[in-house]
Amino acid sequence: QSLKEELKNKGIIDFFQAVYGIDNHLAAGKLDRAKQMIEKYDIDVEQSVIIGDTLHDKEVAKALGCDILFVAKGHCSLTRLQDTNRKVIMDLNELFD
Repeated sequence: QSLKEELKNKGIIDFFQAVYGIDNHLAAGKLDRAKQMIEKYDIDVEQSVIIGDTLHDKEVAKALGCDILFVAKGHCSLTRLQDTNRKVIMDLNELFD
């Protein structure tokens, strides 16, 4: 399932100006895609949060100077995400809490 389809299914696609993803499951190119989006939309990385589900997402956020929010319904276990000492939510719906 694509990222855009997932956001549509969750009913939150309209909260986003743009959605960038990658075309492979090995996370190759995440940093480059993020840099493209930052440049295109003139995003202030210090005021931005990456929502991710892998430890690699934390590396990308750090490289960009962004904060990270983990969603525990993905590739890494809840324990591994919690061990990062970053905020972890169980479901995207918690963004509204």
